[in-house]
Amino acid sequence: MRFPAPQFRLHGLIAGFLLTLFWITGAHAQPPAELTAAGLQSLWGRLQCVHSTSDAQLDHVKSDIGDHLLETRNPYVWAGLAGYRLRSLELGNNHIGELATIEAAENAARLGPGIWEAQWILAMARIHERRYPEAQVLVARIEKLSADPTAIALARVALALAMHDPGRAENALRAASAVTPQGPGRSPYFSIPLLNLRLGTVLRLQRRYADASVAFRDAVRTAATNSSCSQFARFSLAETRLLFQGDAAALENDTTNWAESHDGGIQTLLALAPYVKFANGGVLGYSPYAPDEAALELAKYPVGARDVPSLLKAGLLRNVDALDGKGNTLLALAAMANLPDVAGSLIKAGANVDHANQDGERALGYFCAAGSDDGVRMLLDARAQARYADRAGNSPLYAAIGSGNAAVVKMILPKVQPIDRKTLDLLLIKSAYSGLTEVAIELVRQGAAINPAQPKLMPPLIAAILSRNRELVAWLLAHGADSRASYLGRSSTDFARDSDDPEILRLVIGAKVRNT
Repeated sequence: MRFPAPQFRLHGLIAGFLLTLFWITGAHAQPPAELTAAGLQSLWGRLQCVHSTSDAQLDHVKSDIGDHLLETRNPYVWAGLAGYRLRSLELGNNHIGELATIEAAENAARLGPGIWEAQWILAMARIHERRYPEAQVLVARIEKLSADPTAIALARVALALAMHDPGRAENALRAASAVTPQGPGRSPYFSIPLLNLRLGTVLRLQRRYADASVAFRDAVRTAATNSSCSQFARFSLAETRLLFQGDAAALENDTTNWAESHDGGIQTLLALAPYVKFANGGVLGYSPYAPDEAALELAKYPVGARDVPSLLKAGLLRNVDALDGKGNTLLALAAMANLPDVAGSLIKAGANVDHANQDGERALGYFCAAGSDDGVRMLLDARAQARYADRAGNSPLYAAIGSGNAAVVKMILPKVQPIDRKTLDLLLIKSAYSGLTEVAIELVRQGAAINPAQPKLMPPLIAAILSRNRELVAWLLAHGADSRASYLGRSSTDFARDSDDPEILRLVIGAKVRNT
């Protein structure tokens, strides 16, 4: 009797094992149909309605995307994977790799150059990376690809929020509401409920809490047929009621009849309600949260301006520098939420002004990023150090320039001298992009290059054009900026045309004529 050669026996065993594995795992079932644009939009819709306490929903989306991962040449699959990873990062799931997320978005765009969904997800990834000029170019590209107007609006909203411009974000959302179709047959991702959710978030950033509650209530009403969006809308409404408006009674009334009251997020809010009542002058009732734990939650929200001092005054906090799971102190959380009043109470109670969290971020950097004059001044008066960088390499000065608040930049600049030439060049570009004329001029005086030698850097002139700052464009051209400069294969004239500002275009073309 002849036996097969050893290598064939091995191959047969492996094949048999794989077939058995496929059968056990259910892979013998009919494979799902190839992921299409409609399927992608459905996945994205479910992702947008996931909040930080609904891990099960996120896992379901992950499973559905996993069914298509063998479609390696399908741009919709890569776009879905990138969308899942981006949403996971937004929700604080740090096990999701940023590089893998960006790679998935880039694969989608590379495989689908004419598919707006693929270009859209890359734009969102670039916003996450803070590569805003590239994101702007991509948004212009998806407009030319006849993208859904609501998707364009959402990209513009994300860009505006990243650049600390909630007013522009609100305008984009209200414009999108006027053109977004309602009714059956629409993906939940491109829908009125989602726009109301985004609008509520933007209004909260503007501290218009009553208007935000109305937007979230509209989201609850219009999302009645979408359980995940409805749950997210109800949580957002409850969160606004309790932690932004300080209305514990409204929270309890709302949640009495909600099926979602068992949800982890709602339970967290209900556990914080006794402390909110206590700060309102009531008796501290039972809560599963100890005072230190409650304070770490409350310090993130506007009610913390009243509630945290109440806990301090009552002597209920054991440690003013208590840490959350990411190494943030109460002071860092208050700065992250741009709450100078809370920060002031904590500083008076002896909080460490130079504590760094796991990512090397400190309270000063958070207030600088928010452009908070009061917060930055308070910390500098408390002798907080300004000359440091977090683990990502960002400094308080870099964050202050990104905020667009020249007053904050002027407070930080004297505290970080001297600055090396390479850093000066990068700061000039960021200042020009943020439209900070006075800061940009001061950096040039300190030695920043108007025409940087590094070819990959964005020329300050193009950064100023993108910020639509006529004064700075004129100043840079008058002081030797190269009018023939280019970036990402596009000339300064191209960017000037896209600015929709005839005066900027005239300045750039006039400089080119003079230099020929």
